[in-house]
Amino acid sequence: MTNNRDDNLDPSRWPVVPFVPYRCPNCDRHRVKTSNSRGRVRHHVCLACGMRYKSYELPAGSVAEWNGEIPSDE
Repeated sequence: MTNNRDDNLDPSRWPVVPFVPYRCPNCDRHRVKTSNSRGRVRHHVCLACGMRYKSYELPAGSVAEWNGEIPSDE
């Protein structure tokens, strides 16, 4: 893909990347605040029920094989 200014102005030509919206693991709501991030780990607090939890940014192409564990080097 070229970095042409005309391409950047036309949304139909923009690349598409996957996005999985995160939800609170306790109440399943989207009302979440990101309170901190370090590397690929983000800390969240649910604005609906107050639960604190972490999310982990997966490397490209690894969503299907992720086992739910955050690597110890993160």
